Amino acid sequence: MKILLSLEELWFVQQLVRRTDHLGEPWDRDDMRKVHSSILLLTNKPPDTEHELDVSDGFLWQMENQVPQTLDLGRSNIGRRILVKVFAALNSEVGYEEPIPAIFRDYDAGPDDPGPDGNTGAEGSAWGDLPSTAKGVAG
Repeated sequence: MKILLSLEELWFVQQLVRRTDHLGEPWDRDDMRKVHSSILLLTNKPPDTEHELDVSDGFLWQMENQVPQTLDLGRSNIGRRILVKVFAALNSEVGYEEPIPAIFRDYDAGPDDPGPDGNTGAEGSAWGDLPSTAKGVAG
């Protein structure tokens, strides 16, 4: 996912956003390298220049969780400015749905399990519009 950040914002992301207490571990490196590269690209550029950072969805959620909205430099609330950009990037994927895990797709309703209409079914009968049970055949 992509987000535009200024040099000042990138420095705060570099300081605040971490996946673990073990800084620099493999799971922390890919998105942080992108932040580092962006900082290097924006060094010696005008202060209002922004760079498009292409990071994982998980990294944006880390930013959403770890950048405080009260982060204030006395002249502007940089925390909220960063978070508004994060919210916009996260909401650009509205409508995306995770696929249903196989364990739930192959579920067979029991006699006491209510179906989508609230009624219980007979033991072993499948309900819902699940692919593996579309024709009433389980499995």
